[in-house]
Amino acid sequence: MLKKWLILPLLALLVLATVNCGGAAPADKAAKPAANAAAVKVTPLKGFDQAAGLKGKVTFVELWGVWCPPCIRSMPHVQETWEKYKSNKDFNLMVVNTAWRGDNLDKVKGWLAANPKYTFPVYFDDRPEAQQFAVANQVNSIPRSLIYDKKGKLRFNDHPSSIPAGFIDGLLKE
Repeated sequence: MLKKWLILPLLALLVLATVNCGGAAPADKAAKPAANAAAVKVTPLKGFDQAAGLKGKVTFVELWGVWCPPCIRSMPHVQETWEKYKSNKDFNLMVVNTAWRGDNLDKVKGWLAANPKYTFPVYFDDRPEAQQFAVANQVNSIPRSLIYDKKGKLRFNDHPSSIPAGFIDGLLKE
């Protein structure tokens, strides 16, 4: 009987830990960047104007963290989306690391260097907290997909697995 009471809470915690990764937490100082991390391009967002930068194209923003297993599991879907739309002049994709839980530019570059199959554009949200994608859109857990229409209006803000089939195609036709 006692074993059942121990197993059920442990299973519940395991399920909750894999559903999403919550907000910012203390930095992990033990992680070290990969030796070849400097060769990987990651664009800092310092100076990025979200209001102006998201107009004119359908923009898919994927918020993620190096430390977040559900985020990493979403990456193949993000890559498929990139492959499908990258040649469309009306589409933009931004895979934005939130800088939560101690993520920094070197950690992001290290992860990308270790995962060269991902070719989508990657950004590091190094702006003051009030200007970051996550905070500006009231996001408190990742992975999170934000999809903006051509006018820069946020049309989708949810878990990546919740994007309706054909949603991006519909926005591109508007």
